[in-house]
Amino acid sequence: MSEASDWQTLLDPFAWVVYELGDRVPAKTVAAALRGMLRSRSDDEIRSIVAACKEPTETNCWWAIYQAAQLLPRAAEQVLRDRGWGAADEGGR
Repeated sequence: MSEASDWQTLLDPFAWVVYELGDRVPAKTVAAALRGMLRSRSDDEIRSIVAACKEPTETNCWWAIYQAAQLLPRAAEQVLRDRGWGAADEGGR
C-alpha cells in the first residue's frame, strides 16, 4: 500500500465531511461545514490547503477528496476575507 501524498493528507479531513454529508444535505450546508473546519486553521494552513486543492483530478484520488478540492478554495477565500485578508491565493499582508 502506498503512502498518501501531502495534498491527500491535507484534504482528507475535509473529504470525510463531504462523504458523510453527501447527498443528504444541500451543497450550501456542506460548504458551511468546510468553512467551519477552516476557521480553526491558521492563515498559512488555509493557504496550504488551497494549494493542495490544485492536485486532485478525477482519476488520481478518492471522489470525496476531489469534491472537497472543488469546494475548499471558495470556502477558504470567504474565511480569509472574514479575517480581513484578501483572496486565499494572494500573499497576504
